[in-house]
Amino acid sequence: MRSERGFTIAELMMSMAISLVVLTAVLGLVQVVTKNQQRVSDRVAANQRARPVMTRLIDELHSGCVAAGVAPVSVGSTSSAISFISKSGAAVSPTPDLHVVALEGTSLTEQVFPPTGGAPPTWTFSNTASSSRTLMTGVTAPSGSQVFQYFAFNGGQIAVTPLPTPLSATDAARTVKVNASFAVAPSSSGPSAFDTKSPITLSDSASLRLEPASEDASEVNLPCV
Repeated sequence: MRSERGFTIAELMMSMAISLVVLTAVLGLVQVVTKNQQRVSDRVAANQRARPVMTRLIDELHSGCVAAGVAPVSVGSTSSAISFISKSGAAVSPTPDLHVVALEGTSLTEQVFPPTGGAPPTWTFSNTASSSRTLMTGVTAPSGSQVFQYFAFNGGQIAVTPLPTPLSATDAARTVKVNASFAVAPSSSGPSAFDTKSPITLSDSASLRLEPASEDASEVNLPCV
């Protein structure tokens, strides 16, 4: 019985200190895992909101060549708003609608204006939109970039430098490629409280050609040819 002895105060204090250190480390690990899980969930949510919108926009741009020799992108298109004709369907000679997609504040909107007359390669459109809707909220322009960029052929290849905006009549008629890029937060309320980098950036492009461009540097290579 004399050899049986309990813990001393010093040993108990040391055990408590070690336990506290271990518990703090475990709690820190749990917090990191929770934040990372939230960040992944936020980015997945942002991607699920943004991907269908980007796909729709690119599909509409790809449907801009409704006839040979037309210029799908309209004069005055800017880095934050694009105006273009588009139509999909089984018609041999489809009459396009005029689409205007714009970043207004933190909302990406689209207006569609029905045709009122005209024939290829020019049409006239109503001043009243047949439909107007918000495609997505919580949208911003990519850091140091533009939502829309326009490119023309130069020396047989698509130029690296985008055309100046707003597009002039000459540049609009030469636009053969459109780049679209925007950043979107997980929800309309903005970035995640856990991570300000939770918004994701999506980028895609549409080539406005009916057939491969000529490699001859002297060819103009206009859109929809």
